[in-house]
Amino acid sequence: MRITINGEVVQQEYGASGTLEDLLISSGFANSGPTKERDLSCLVVSKDDEIITRAEFATTVIKENDAFEVLRFVGGG
Repeated sequence: MRITINGEVVQQEYGASGTLEDLLISSGFANSGPTKERDLSCLVVSKDDEIITRAEFATTVIKENDAFEVLRFVGGG
């Protein structure tokens, strides 16, 4: 399936139920270990120019030609 992530067209293989959460984990934006929740909480994602809430990450199904922008907030001092 062809999708766009941060302006780059990529080929990803997902079943009919592939979700945004699956995409974030497999693309390295969050890991699937014990810190997954913390990592996902620092992300803001838009799909086709519409913000997706964190609560919707696990239920947003990826479709052919979707375009995602993923931003990660980090703190520092």
